[in-house]
Amino acid sequence: MPTKDPKTLLVLQIRFAASPHRVEEAARLLARALEAADPDLAQDSVTMVVHNFDMRVELRAQKPAGRRAVIEVSEVMSNPLTTVQRRPMSKHIAEAFAKESKGLVALKPEIFVPGQSKPIATIDADFVRVMESAAQYEPAERDILMGTSEAYGRVLRIGRKDEGHGLSVRVRIEGIARDLAVASDLDPDQLKLLFDAARDDKLVRLQTRVRWLRDGEKAWAVDGRSATVTGARAFEVASGAEFADAALREIEPRTDEEIADIISDLERR
Repeated sequence: MPTKDPKTLLVLQIRFAASPHRVEEAARLLARALEAADPDLAQDSVTMVVHNFDMRVELRAQKPAGRRAVIEVSEVMSNPLTTVQRRPMSKHIAEAFAKESKGLVALKPEIFVPGQSKPIATIDADFVRVMESAAQYEPAERDILMGTSEAYGRVLRIGRKDEGHGLSVRVRIEGIARDLAVASDLDPDQLKLLFDAARDDKLVRLQTRVRWLRDGEKAWAVDGRSATVTGARAFEVASGAEFADAALREIEPRTDEEIADIISDLERR
């Protein structure tokens, strides 16, 4: 697959002109796959170039995170079942392909990567079936850990993404907007707190249920898409004076002799 730009890592090619509808279908497919590869991927990490006749869509990585995401997407396209077995969180990419590629099946787009003259995949009915199978893969129990965590952030919105789906809350945590599912049995008062926080742009403390998967080289990784909000509390930022007062209340008074003993002990270490 010859390409003029070294940043081009993946090409989707259709033997038809680039109509608005076809471009929209292809862009949605690739956008959902990249989002599945890295939910926190900055928008300018990957760019897309569309050529008109014999429609050609090129994905170009502009940042290291974008490069990693595009490569992971291409690996799932070329070998979905093996990839999700080796890296279980890649199943979310397969799920995106299974859902979003159906509108392109009749056009049979071919997928190319640099250095290979033959396509790594063709989006057809068989492609969709294989992706559906890969999306259903579940790792062995020994490779899954369930646990809880806490997060602090501002609630941007709360609602249902689609009809028939449960509530989800979008929270800005460490500068990144994240979508988290809301437990169906969340306490009504805590649910109201989330709605109020979205309206008033307030900080909240969230309790979440998450799972860890053995991923890649057997390292544990958090499956962020599995995170579910199980609790919510108001969170007020303390002023400097309030923080100092609280810290002083927690400090145990020391005599001069005790302080001298502590310093002497530290000097001997």
